[in-house]
Amino acid sequence: DGRALLAVQSVTGRLWRFDLRSDRVDPVPVTAGADLTGGDGLVLRGDTLYVVRNFPRQLVSLRLTGGFSRATLLAAVATDADRVFTTAAYDRGRLLAVDSRFDDGAAAAPPYQVVALPVR
Repeated sequence: DGRALLAVQSVTGRLWRFDLRSDRVDPVPVTAGADLTGGDGLVLRGDTLYVVRNFPRQLVSLRLTGGFSRATLLAAVATDADRVFTTAAYDRGRLLAVDSRFDDGAAAAPPYQVVALPVR
């Protein structure tokens, strides 16, 4: 709704909420068991936040509550071991993730692929 921005700090796995009205920045506590290290792309659908973890090769879904000030782990699902997903977008019931091919080692054509990931 334009009141806040969510960001993940990839190295530490911390989730942050930036209040755009007050310029306040607060960590978002996430339930135990949720690992967000390597978090790269974030997709918000209602109160569900999807976190694309690149080299950990995982898609994490979180339920946000309290004005997006708390997060509860819903699921952590392994993604394709041969792909390194970075960013994503939601479109027509699908989560579309970009395979960055960071681990390819060579420029390939096409350099990127967009893959539909199953979401719950």
